[in-house]
Amino acid sequence: TLDGTGSEDPDGSIQSWVWSIADPGSPTVLNGESVSYLCGAAGTFPVTLTVADNEGATSTGITSVTCVSNQEPTADAGGPYDFRVGRPGTLDGSGSSDDDGEIVSYAWALDGGPTFSTDAVTSYTCGTSGKFDLTLTVTDDDGASASATTSLDCVANVAPVADPGGPYQALVGETVLLDGRASEDADGEVVDWDWSITPVDGGTPTELTGETATFTCTAVEEYVVLLTVQDDDGAGDQDATTLACLSANTDPTVSFSQALYVGTIGDGVPVSASASDPDPGDGITAIDFDLDDDGSYETIGTVIDGSAQATFTCSIAGTFDIGVQATDQNSGRGLAAAQVRCDEPAAPSSDVSVSFPGPT
Repeated sequence: TLDGTGSEDPDGSIQSWVWSIADPGSPTVLNGESVSYLCGAAGTFPVTLTVADNEGATSTGITSVTCVSNQEPTADAGGPYDFRVGRPGTLDGSGSSDDDGEIVSYAWALDGGPTFSTDAVTSYTCGTSGKFDLTLTVTDDDGASASATTSLDCVANVAPVADPGGPYQALVGETVLLDGRASEDADGEVVDWDWSITPVDGGTPTELTGETATFTCTAVEEYVVLLTVQDDDGAGDQDATTLACLSANTDPTVSFSQALYVGTIGDGVPVSASASDPDPGDGITAIDFDLDDDGSYETIGTVIDGSAQATFTCSIAGTFDIGVQATDQNSGRGLAAAQVRCDEPAAPSSDVSVSFPGPT
């Protein structure tokens, strides 16, 4: 806008305003107190305003106008971007700028294809895996445009790995903690854990959810424990383990091979005991002897096929109490007692015969 409103006539009124702009790109003559002028070329040009009053007198004023060229905007596509196939990602072109105006439009295109978004910041979902050229074109308020290209790497999701822990074992009435916390996802996170506990011999499964879950053994039973996990991209995996619900522990039974052992002072008297456990899957882990009747089973026997042996040393004559203790895999214990009698050695016997000759 060229403004001549500051012109004046002290004894009358101005009737006309004639502007002359010496723009080599677009020489112009305009009429009016204030006029709009469109620069035809870059540079500084003289501007002449001639005014005439109501008596026909004229006056001329000279100034200048500077026309500058529009600067192109700067496109900034952000990136490079790494997106998972099927998962929305954000493309950010808000770093684009225009030093002498403003950006009025944005256009995103993939591998030279059609525009898929006209927003400065937009969402994009990869449909297939691969590496693509991503171009952002921006246009400013003077119609100039600029483009920037970055890369978009669309990567297929890696499925998670299920880990149900186990195998698990508990007694009837006990609660088992099923632990799936070792499950993992290499390129994201596990977001869902589903447990299915099914009796081995058939029956209705128990369904549970959660990274960990609890299951109470209500009967003697074997189960298959199946864990299904899902990651944040919807991919899944399964793995199974076992759960054994055992009966409440019954103490083992143990007995000496005889109630009374007999030896002689100075002899070592072998004593032996055998043990068994009535619980399925349970077994004997130790058979220990108390050979000095002090209540402590300090003589450890070597268990072979549920039996063990020890040696009692007869040092004095008499009858002595001995004991044995058997221990099972669930720390149940069974006890038994016997006796050892130590006798004095037998006195040596003599057999002497004397004969006399008869008369002759």
